[in-house]
Amino acid sequence: MSQYSVPLDLTSDEKSIAEGIFSFIEKKVQPIQDAHAKYFNIRDYFDERGREVEAVAAARKEVRMASADAGYYNLFVPEALGGEDLGNRFFVKLVEAISRRYGPGEPLEPLANDVVANVFTGPGPIWLHASEQLRSRMLPRLLAGEIRGSFGMSEPDAGSDVWNLTTTAVRDGDDWVINGSKQWTSWVADADYLFVFAITDRAAVAARTGGISCFFVPTDTPGYRLESMIQLFSDPGGKEGILSFDDVRVPDSYRIGDLHDGLRMGFLTLTKTRLWQAARCIGEGRWAFDQSADYMKVRRTFGKTISEHQSVQNLLAAMAVDLYSAHTMALDCASRADAGYNVELETEMVKYYGTNAGTRVFDNAMQIHGGMGMVGETRLFDGWRFARISRITEGSDQMMQRAIAKRTLRGGLPTW
Repeated sequence: MSQYSVPLDLTSDEKSIAEGIFSFIEKKVQPIQDAHAKYFNIRDYFDERGREVEAVAAARKEVRMASADAGYYNLFVPEALGGEDLGNRFFVKLVEAISRRYGPGEPLEPLANDVVANVFTGPGPIWLHASEQLRSRMLPRLLAGEIRGSFGMSEPDAGSDVWNLTTTAVRDGDDWVINGSKQWTSWVADADYLFVFAITDRAAVAARTGGISCFFVPTDTPGYRLESMIQLFSDPGGKEGILSFDDVRVPDSYRIGDLHDGLRMGFLTLTKTRLWQAARCIGEGRWAFDQSADYMKVRRTFGKTISEHQSVQNLLAAMAVDLYSAHTMALDCASRADAGYNVELETEMVKYYGTNAGTRVFDNAMQIHGGMGMVGETRLFDGWRFARISRITEGSDQMMQRAIAKRTLRGGLPTW
């Protein structure tokens, strides 16, 4: 474990929170994960139904509830939902600090990510648009970490292009009847509910002007089925699933937001989740930088340490530039978001640059380590794997480039 503690530019209150979370992870989460270590491999992580084994789901729930009880789980949840809403800038710093301290993969990554509520699976901003009836019943359980959700938008032929959705929701009296399928649905193996995005106006969808609505669907609803889980790079903790909906019936009070306004509901998560991806890549990248710099000082070739070879120095220098650039971009974007500015363009740039920078950093770290960079114990592949996956999820590189170009052609660069 890295000896790195907390960022120097945190306020005293923020430092206390960060240090408290470190202590919580090491005293509470570490023993729970150690007790379940045998499950974190590709063979034992899923049961015969293709779902996360009950012991791991229970461990995640235990961590969430303990974190909520300790006051950490809801630090970044909107105040209107009962959270602390401590802001995007501190969120970026904290994610980066945790990721740098513990690094990718083992020993703590599988469960440490449950310490702070995920914007997708916990009480995120989408819940501001739930009916009062639904919020009053579900929010207390969400804030306590008792339950968690999942986000069903992508389909086999509708990933980057959401207008290709085929799942439908048809009104039947006071209910909606949902039919269709979803793919790449994250965190679904142990989800208690789903946010499902479905066509409610075919003509509007065909015209690409709207017609998609969002619905809350408990995973014990008749007609819902988790068909299988998708493994990414043989990751035992892969959370993406394939789902089907066969006449799934939910009341209109389970609709999230206005009718036909589902895409806006889905996009409410993007600022936070894209900042999270970039911040995690930066933090884990700084961990990889530290490992690489230390290794360069002890690994010897041709009678000298590899830190004395200019070609290897160049790799480390490129890592340093990528990390500083991504870090600065993420903090600037987070500060703008906290100040109330529209940061759609900035988050697209941060997500694109941060995840690509993370991929390059880990590739260079593996190169510096030579053969040892390919060995699982160095955990470098774990970091590269997350960064590489992040270049696809929540908007692929090409979608980010397309969006950045369109926005800057229309309105230019952000003012700085």
